[in-house]
Amino acid sequence: MKQFFTPLLCTLVSLSCYAQPASYFTSDLEGWTGLCECANDPNITWGSVAGAPGGAAKGTDDANGTWYFNSPAAFNIDLSGFYGGYLTFDQKQNSSTDQTHVEDIMIEKSDGTKIVYNTPLNPDILSWTTYNVPLIETGWKYTNLAGGAVSYTDFMDYLTNIHVIKIRGDYSSDKFETTWMDNVRIITSLLPIELGEFGGVLQFNATAVINWETITEQNVSHFGIQKSTDGGRTFETIGKVNAVGNSTESNLYTFFDEACYGETYYRLLVVDANNSSSFSKVIVVSGTEISSSDIQLFPNPASSQIVINNTNTAFAFETIIIVDAYGRTVKSIDATGTDNYTIDLSSLAEGFYFATLKNKSTAYSVPFQVIH
Repeated sequence: MKQFFTPLLCTLVSLSCYAQPASYFTSDLEGWTGLCECANDPNITWGSVAGAPGGAAKGTDDANGTWYFNSPAAFNIDLSGFYGGYLTFDQKQNSSTDQTHVEDIMIEKSDGTKIVYNTPLNPDILSWTTYNVPLIETGWKYTNLAGGAVSYTDFMDYLTNIHVIKIRGDYSSDKFETTWMDNVRIITSLLPIELGEFGGVLQFNATAVINWETITEQNVSHFGIQKSTDGGRTFETIGKVNAVGNSTESNLYTFFDEACYGETYYRLLVVDANNSSSFSKVIVVSGTEISSSDIQLFPNPASSQIVINNTNTAFAFETIIIVDAYGRTVKSIDATGTDNYTIDLSSLAEGFYFATLKNKSTAYSVPFQVIH
């Protein structure tokens, strides 16, 4: 009976409504500063040449210890809308001696706590290296590189409450080495795809109906549907939906998860034809877990009326919808605040029907037969 109902969507705001922070250093440092995790801060300057292209930020070390480029106010905002996107930037350095391997990126809250990320390689020497740091919990650690893995919930808390983003500028234990940085951006995706609405609702007892829309697609292969039942700490891929691939028109997709119990997190893994990937935001589908013994419908078969009795005190249904075997709605009843409801069937033809009890997050369907 999945085809009978159109699921209600918990619509997410399109990412296009978010200002995308960016620093291209075309005329100055744009508010970036340098701070050492030691006693002496580096000398941060702006140069009109040696950028990628144009101007760039430049930091020269004058002491032992690791220093960082520190983000300006334009970056220290609620970035939760960019979950699944990237912090991307270009760097190069002038020395390859005595390279160190410590935390490359830090996101710090105002209380001083931080999460950190380690990039695979230090910057090239006198040629630009582009970094794409994923804004997703995978790979991030608490406090330092030896810390525990960051959960989805905590990662979103840091993205929402950023005090400063720190990008490492010191890759050598020597003194007086120099690092350049350019083209720092927060972006929604590396892939040529624009996602629109993405949402879901628990329907048909333990079935979650997941819906999403693409505004444009270019060279997209498929979507992996990922699910978490531990509050977003870990995700597993539970299904795959092939993409249209290339389109400049709206396309709608649906996936059914028939094992959604309680509060469940979902996100999309978007994969292109080159096997590059990116993530969507996370949505939560939740509702009351209902067993067949919670809802009594009698008599069944019925002739003139049925009685629906709900013994699950956690499930307060608001609407009763009666549909026939062809999926057509024949009755819609406001049942707010009622756990015991009698429905007149005298106007219905003989046949098979479904009674669906719904509230904003949960729907439960019971089949019955009418015989006159």
